[in-house]
Amino acid sequence: MAHWTCMRHLPRSFPRQVSRLAASTLAAFALACATPADPEGGATAPGADATADAQTQGPTTLRGSVVGHDGERMALAHAHIVRSVRAPAEPVDVDADGRFELSLEGQGFIELMFTGVGHAQASVHVPLDGGVHELQVTLGTHERPESYAERESIAGFGFFQGWPELEAEAEAEAEAKADATPGAGEGQGKPAPSPGERVGFEFEPQADGTFLAKVKLNPADLELGATEFRYQLASATNSSRTINGTEAASFVYDGGGDYFSVVRVEPGAETLELRFDPAAMTPPGLPGKVAASTPDDPSSDFGAIVALDWRLSALSSELWAEAMAESEAEPEEADALRERVQQAVIDQTADAVRTLEGAVRTAGLVIWAEQLAPEFEADAALVDELFATLEPDDAAWSLRPWALSQALKLSPKPDYRDRAVREHPDAKVVGAVLLGILWANQSPDEAAVQASKAAYEALQDPRFEGTMYAHMAGQYDPDRATAPGKAMPAFSLPRLGGGDPITSEGMAGQVYALDFWATWCAPCVADLPELHAVYAALNGAEVAPAKAGEAPAPADYRALDLGARRVEIISVSWDDAGETVSRYRENDWPMPWLHSVPSMEERQVLSERFNVIGVPTMIVVDGEGTILASGLSVRAKQLGELLSEG
Repeated sequence: MAHWTCMRHLPRSFPRQVSRLAASTLAAFALACATPADPEGGATAPGADATADAQTQGPTTLRGSVVGHDGERMALAHAHIVRSVRAPAEPVDVDADGRFELSLEGQGFIELMFTGVGHAQASVHVPLDGGVHELQVTLGTHERPESYAERESIAGFGFFQGWPELEAEAEAEAEAKADATPGAGEGQGKPAPSPGERVGFEFEPQADGTFLAKVKLNPADLELGATEFRYQLASATNSSRTINGTEAASFVYDGGGDYFSVVRVEPGAETLELRFDPAAMTPPGLPGKVAASTPDDPSSDFGAIVALDWRLSALSSELWAEAMAESEAEPEEADALRERVQQAVIDQTADAVRTLEGAVRTAGLVIWAEQLAPEFEADAALVDELFATLEPDDAAWSLRPWALSQALKLSPKPDYRDRAVREHPDAKVVGAVLLGILWANQSPDEAAVQASKAAYEALQDPRFEGTMYAHMAGQYDPDRATAPGKAMPAFSLPRLGGGDPITSEGMAGQVYALDFWATWCAPCVADLPELHAVYAALNGAEVAPAKAGEAPAPADYRALDLGARRVEIISVSWDDAGETVSRYRENDWPMPWLHSVPSMEERQVLSERFNVIGVPTMIVVDGEGTILASGLSVRAKQLGELLSEG
């Protein structure tokens, strides 16, 4: 089932690197579409020999530079070694001249990420061959509006930092001051936040073209000696990226590809004023560049493989960026557009691969394979070549860890698959294969159930501990609290606008969907046209568009007259403030159903209780309080199919 997911604002133990999952498979418009795997083969738990072969080559040395779009060094920049999707990347400082040096052990491929203040992150996969290579990286800039003149506000968030290390007694005292049940949303009194708690705020437009935010200082932080405030802009880009502001005394890396701006907190102050100046930002949408070479060995394929990796990634990104812009203009065409662009990515990548030879061609085949899905056309000869060229434990699969899982969907090879699970040394490659089995075997027949259970159990192996793969597998845990057929866990949610909370008891006897979303989540917003249509249809309402021949617009749903509602929706927003959701409903899609905007602390609890690893996530509940469906893949279309009376 296709799903496109935002994994931002998750528990802090789950960094934003996960949002980069399978660059074209699960990220922007990515399709993780499955066909039934061979249930007879099941999934074999990784054996004790699933470790890297003894290394006979020396370390691979990378020396190079990281500069901004203008060729100049940035205020702060890093190179990062990405060893695990869930674990934080290992940052390596870029010096004052923009230079770095890395010494990397092992064989196969490893992903490097480069970041800098005011710039978009860039990633490249490099071969580990024991050589000495040069890498020059020029970072591009974020896709964002050319102007913010029409913006009514820009969201921001931050944390007070810098207090001395807390003694156990002081920490306990601070916790005692915090309200045990913080509220959220308009019209609700909020208790004073506890020390270090996330603070949301809005930048308001000023006559001079800048934006001003006034952040009330948190007494709990001040009492403990807070000396600085670290903040980011949450709605300044065209994506869900959170980026540094323009006012800063210094910067600090945020752990997920961007930077916090840091400002000093003046003793005795009650309010902190922050100014955002769009004119001080880097220009929008400039592409980055990467150049690689091996000065001591001109015959090396290193430079050609790195260049191919960069070029094909840029091709995919450009096609999807164009699609996102077109989808915003014509949201009703989003599904057809996604399919058209995914096919274009597959075809154009294949065209590039056909011109290559040797190790560079093999690398291109792996990059291409990550794009594949059963409902799209693909060159069968290239698929056959891929499996004929690479053994199940070949290190080349690590160039794109999802490539093997996707290729197996077009050419199921149970023996090959099981060998890869047992023998491949890269947990990311094996984890992707096992998740593919889980996704492919969600039907209730016994063979699929057994295959799914075997894959789930395999993902509990210690080699996956702390990885995104083990975390995502929780959505398929047969004993999870939100599994279909189980009773809906109890909940009490703060009602947007105030009033009595929305509770599981209050929803007794009502068919409903608990929908986790956010205004900054592009796939959530893209699903709203269909969600409105499904909501109206399920409740027997006809919506006539204002313009004949066109799909209904947001305004057409504002006067929706439903009466008694057969199906209700509770939208639970991961936004920082109720005002943000209210403003969105007023200016964009009205979402004429129930709403809640929990606090950060409540979100942490909800994430654990309802298995929310990213948004959008939906849980559908029948009138008896039994869960009918849940997870990332349940969206408006599935809601309509599940609850349709016809």
